Amino acid sequence: METGEGSKTIEEIENWIRTCDLRFNKNRSAFIWAVCLKDIDKAIGYIECTNFVKSTMADVAYFLSKDYWNQGIMSEAIVEVTKFGHAFVGLHRIQALVAVENIASIKCLIKAGFFNEGTLRQYILGNGIRDVALLSSLKTEL
Repeated sequence: METGEGSKTIEEIENWIRTCDLRFNKNRSAFIWAVCLKDIDKAIGYIECTNFVKSTMADVAYFLSKDYWNQGIMSEAIVEVTKFGHAFVGLHRIQALVAVENIASIKCLIKAGFFNEGTLRQYILGNGIRDVALLSSLKTEL
């Protein structure tokens, strides 16, 4: 799944999270969290830390239902997952790949403290080839 893109129902997100839990329990390859509002007990999105490289680097990816965009919810989740990755897991680098046309997601990551490192041209992302922004958070920048 691409960072911050797509149109999913709450049920599809919940099913995807269950699948991710099975994947994590099988080979410890990802941390996945449901994104929920404090006053409702229902997932409105997800965020994951995955694609670990020698326990020093990982990717962050996320999805949030369109009904909840532009409320600061995902930026808050990214901040918490980044803190978790750096402090608890000991990751030196956490990065995100975002289609360059997804300006809102890029702004969300920057708001959460990520640095835009530039563009990967004609990169395979999701089910296509496109230009992709590479953003990162380094443990030394906290």
